Amino acid sequence: MAKSRQAAEMEEQMKLFMSNFMAMWEEKRQEDEAKRQKEKQEEEAKRQKEKQEEEAKRQREKQEEETRRQMEKREEQERVQKIIEEQNTIEQVRIEKILEDQEIRSRRIFDKIENFTAEVMSVRNELMEVKGNIQEVKGRVRDAQDMVERLETEVKGQIVRLETEMSRLKRQSQIERPVAAGSPIKPPTYDGTTSWTMYRRQFDAAADANGWDNQEKATALVISLRGAALELLQTMPLDQQRDYSLCFYQNSKKNR
Repeated sequence: MAKSRQAAEMEEQMKLFMSNFMAMWEEKRQEDEAKRQKEKQEEEAKRQKEKQEEEAKRQREKQEEETRRQMEKREEQERVQKIIEEQNTIEQVRIEKILEDQEIRSRRIFDKIENFTAEVMSVRNELMEVKGNIQEVKGRVRDAQDMVERLETEVKGQIVRLETEMSRLKRQSQIERPVAAGSPIKPPTYDGTTSWTMYRRQFDAAADANGWDNQEKATALVISLRGAALELLQTMPLDQQRDYSLCFYQNSKKNR
């Protein structure tokens, strides 16, 4: 009877122990689960924070890269504009120097004219004073007049050459001026290996954009020819090379 009671007590104690153990195990399991949930939440929050920081970093780098590109683009535009201004200044100085030299030569020629005119006036005054040797005086007058006529012819030739040179320099300056905003559009070159019709469309588009007249078009066309197309110029007189319509007509016949 005593053994039975003792066994019952032991069984009761065992049940109590198991109940306490299960309670403690459940509590420990819940604590571990809560800890894992907390660590998971902290890890997720950490990933979100790192993701936000990485996105903010990418945005900052993107903005800095865009700012750097804009600065480089602005610096490049300023550099190109400076180069164009320097080239325009050099070209203007060169043209002014040429015109100045031409003006000096013209002034010297006009000085010669004045000197010869003064000599002619001196001869005429001598005619009024000298009553004797009329034939000698007439000869001197004729010589002076011949000299004046030769000088006038020389002056006229110089003036024509000066006007031609100034016109050529003006056309050359318009054609060779650097391409920039508002500058003339340089037409493409043509060597005779591609379609003449398509090239003429490109050339006319450039000429219309630049506002060239027929003589300027002819000059630009002659400069643009290469290879076999350029050899055609050897068969054309100089006056026809200055006629835009004739230049295109001759080239169109050769390229049919």
